[in-house]
Amino acid sequence: MGESTKKGSSSTMPHHLTLIKLAIFFQTASQAGWSRFSSIYMLSQGFTPSQIGRIKSTSQIAKALAQPIWGVMSDITDPLSTIIVSTVLGAVTLAGVREAIDAQSFSKLTTWRIIRSAATAASPALDALVLRLVEKSSEGYGPQRLWGSVAWGLSSLCAGAILDRFGEGAIFGYTYVISGVLLAFFLALR
Repeated sequence: MGESTKKGSSSTMPHHLTLIKLAIFFQTASQAGWSRFSSIYMLSQGFTPSQIGRIKSTSQIAKALAQPIWGVMSDITDPLSTIIVSTVLGAVTLAGVREAIDAQSFSKLTTWRIIRSAATAASPALDALVLRLVEKSSEGYGPQRLWGSVAWGLSSLCAGAILDRFGEGAIFGYTYVISGVLLAFFLALR
């Protein structure tokens, strides 16, 4: 094993750790705005708090049931491919969510939210990728995942400001843009 690939080596690991921090940042940023502000958009379109609560609850169940499937996919292929597929599916299914909201169809919206939640439940694949890279370094898991928290806070702040300026419907454009950045980032890593 060459000197540059030994545990804790400074010549290659900082680059990989920087990339993984960016991956965590963009992955979390792509979800934070929608997760935080989708209820506001649904309320603005006439859905009741109880309907939104039921929709969000079923979405969480779908996500919990889908995560093992994404884990198997990640084991069969690789974590990066799994994350790319999940990102694309998340963006595509968001269009269905918007159509159902605009049609004010509770049953369609519930169905699309379940599909979208299952499609975007691949976060364990990113965790697997993080763990694979940090096991070769001395930095550890926590400093990498910290960037998810930073992204959640900054994304929530930015998405809130965008919604205040452009209206509740801007959450879709915001989510598409951040998801596009995430997808471009992961495709560049390939």
